[in-house]
Amino acid sequence: EGYLGDWFPPPQILGRDGAGDIVAIGEGVTNFKVGDAVYGSIGKTYAEFAATITSEIALKPKSLSYTEAAALPIGVLTAWNALFDTAGLTAGQRVLIHGAAGGVGSFGVQLAKIKGAHVIATASASNEAFVRELGADEFIDYRTTRFEDAAKNVDVVFDTMGGETLDRSYAVVKSGGTVVTVAGQPSPEKAAQYNIKALSAGSRATTELLTEI
Repeated sequence: EGYLGDWFPPPQILGRDGAGDIVAIGEGVTNFKVGDAVYGSIGKTYAEFAATITSEIALKPKSLSYTEAAALPIGVLTAWNALFDTAGLTAGQRVLIHGAAGGVGSFGVQLAKIKGAHVIATASASNEAFVRELGADEFIDYRTTRFEDAAKNVDVVFDTMGGETLDRSYAVVKSGGTVVTVAGQPSPEKAAQYNIKALSAGSRATTELLTEI
């Protein structure tokens, strides 16, 4: 639709995530070989072939199809970076995840649960079974319940919605906690008001991180 035309002037080959087989390697490449099945943040993946740098791909998990592996990178890397690299979420902490049924939020639920956090998730009622299956300990239907009434004194809020949801999130974090968003601009003023941190996060791809995930 051209919405990102100012940042990526056309013509462009779109697509960032991907998975496939290596058909050729550059000089000096030693960590991958022709025939390896890989996945990662490749770029220009709306094409039959794409060139990438080795630091942003990893061997594809054998348990995943190419389609499944191609659906992972940006979403799961964004969730990882927000929860662990930015917010510093650790085992035993309470985290509120907004948009828990979405692409980034659903990865956030799984990653936080694997790390031993207590996960409170917001989504619509139709997605409750799905979100609980991912590992959510508590579920809030945002259409019928204000999350401020159901979740208080959390260590981390992971916001994937922005706007009003982000604005209302500061009040549920306990002193010293963190609001991290991937969908808006954090407010230093509100963070100071509640004695918390307000941070934004993006995604970063490395072979080591993709392998660990």
